[in-house]
Amino acid sequence: MTTQQIEQAVSHPVYYTRGTIETWDFISDWRLDFLRGNAVKYLVRAGHKDALEQDLRKALEYLKKLVTNTTYPRETEWADYTPQIDPVAFARDKELDPPLAAAVVMITRWDIAGAIHFVSEVLDRMAEDAKRQKPVVYGTDEERLSDNRNDPRIVEFGKRMGEGR
Repeated sequence: MTTQQIEQAVSHPVYYTRGTIETWDFISDWRLDFLRGNAVKYLVRAGHKDALEQDLRKALEYLKKLVTNTTYPRETEWADYTPQIDPVAFARDKELDPPLAAAVVMITRWDIAGAIHFVSEVLDRMAEDAKRQKPVVYGTDEERLSDNRNDPRIVEFGKRMGEGR
């Protein structure tokens, strides 16, 4: 990597700079504390740096910590401040799925339970999708191959099995 590429990767990583609003600009504009800022960070980069599920679980951990930690300042401490970046516009700019966009908005409104609900909903949906996936079955039985017909490993295996009959 060149020095310029390293600087770009450090200062403006692509998983935070998708769209026109940088994630840290949003976090700073909303004056989000460490826990809320990290939750937003992981929601925005989910699936773009690390695995989607891993980043969503990290965001969820920060949100859960907020529920148990009562020492963090609340929005009333900045009642005279108006952020410039609309959270809905930010979520749209980052092309977040609707539940994750809702979670970002909830975080800015101190509705941590609402944010947890939406992140958990995505994780639950992912778990259900994983359960529904049919396992890849190797063999020549037409019924078992029908769902996996285009998998080259199955096609090759089926040919070899057919030759052995």
